[in-house]
Amino acid sequence: MFDLDGTLVDTMPVIVGGYAATVRELGGPEVGRAEILGAFPLGTAAVVLAHFLGRPVTEAELARHRAGIRERVTSVEAFPGVPEMLDTLRTDGAVLAVYTGASRVGAERSLTMSGLAPYFPVLVTGEEVARQKPAADGLRQACAALGTDAARAAYVGDTEADLGCATAAGARPVHAAWDAAAAVVPGHVRAEHPREVPGLVLGG
Repeated sequence: MFDLDGTLVDTMPVIVGGYAATVRELGGPEVGRAEILGAFPLGTAAVVLAHFLGRPVTEAELARHRAGIRERVTSVEAFPGVPEMLDTLRTDGAVLAVYTGASRVGAERSLTMSGLAPYFPVLVTGEEVARQKPAADGLRQACAALGTDAARAAYVGDTEADLGCATAAGARPVHAAWDAAAAVVPGHVRAEHPREVPGLVLGG
């Protein structure tokens, strides 16, 4: 199981910039990367924006935010080594899924543009779960869709919320630390490059 943004694809700077721009345009405060990443576990885009603005956002404002993100994302690239990692995992019999806090439209777009969509028969997004990471809901939902138990799964992600989600579900947390901007999360198995992941999650 994998997180998406900041783990499989290099979209986090664009997404963070999009949130900062929307908050600023709607009259909110200047917010930085750490504040935005820290707010992601609160919920969907509407919840995160409301958190910074101190008020609910309208459907029109939310639509404008999503359009702004789409305009910023002109291309999506997988991190170097990710396709090869996924090939190795699939060849060795692993079944793969993505659980991301992103919207389904955004996640499907990123997977398609990066060429990674064929690897993942199951995609669970933040729109489809009652509780966001670090709660285990989405990871358990993805495991159920694959017909496996979370205790037999590993979840690879770049944030503390991802690793907390894995722990809460009873899965094996693996810290994806290959993005130069990845958070420092001590106390977890750490992969410095995607090629390290198969050895950490298979047969261990």
